[in-house]
Amino acid sequence: MAHVALHVPDLAASVAWATTVMGLREIERHEGTSYLTHSDCHHSLQYIQGERAALDHVALEAHDAAALDRLAKRLREHDVPILSEEPQERGLERALRFRAPEGHVVEVFAGMAAAGPVHTGAGVQPRTFGHPMLTCEDTCATRALFHDVLDFRLSDDVGDGTLVFMRCGLDHHGIGIALGPRAGLNHYAWGVESLALLGLLGDLLARNGGRFIWGPGATAPGAISSRTTSTRPARWSSTTPTSTRCGTRTATSRASGASTTTASRTSGAPARRAR
Repeated sequence: MAHVALHVPDLAASVAWATTVMGLREIERHEGTSYLTHSDCHHSLQYIQGERAALDHVALEAHDAAALDRLAKRLREHDVPILSEEPQERGLERALRFRAPEGHVVEVFAGMAAAGPVHTGAGVQPRTFGHPMLTCEDTCATRALFHDVLDFRLSDDVGDGTLVFMRCGLDHHGIGIALGPRAGLNHYAWGVESLALLGLLGDLLARNGGRFIWGPGATAPGAISSRTTSTRPARWSSTTPTSTRCGTRTATSRASGASTTTASRTSGAPARRAR
């Protein structure tokens, strides 16, 4: 995954929190939208001035323009509503947006402007953008979209479709899909370098009137353990037959490399990499 875009009722306060606590950089602010980044890309987070907090869209990066063209063809073949085939935000060379079965807007782009130096010296700056966790009244159709159209693979199905983890690269998941009272966003995740930085984050939260609402901890969905508090190099592989209300599938998961504290980067089709 590449970024998320969120509507916020107080743009200035949201940007201040992101730059002070999360260590992000505001690259530019244009027509009520703030573009923030943790890396050298133009943005990995967008805040959009709105009346209430809400998800605007989630975004993936395609390998190249040809992959984007192939995706547009595939979306039409699967009767997925395409909302736009031109960039709707700053910093992108090419992009398309489409609507997922429960109303989530998904953007896939090819080419993003660079943003220069990475280190800010402020807050606890993430190493990677990890994943969003979408909520759905029924996870089956959204899961099918990511599997059949976007070439994601199932990593884990926890509780008969209650919580689904899918990947487009080596990491355990690049997207989560969870049952919820309505379509929306449960959370989005970042990855940091070490467990020690979570301690620093706790101090920063306390000084800025915040707190942890969960963790630090480790999760072990299904037959696969996804370490979220370890930075040791890890390799794991699992093949687990999974019976769900969405049908019986075989979940095959493979990962290699160092796990991160809060999330992991993703790559593969159609997402090229998370920055």
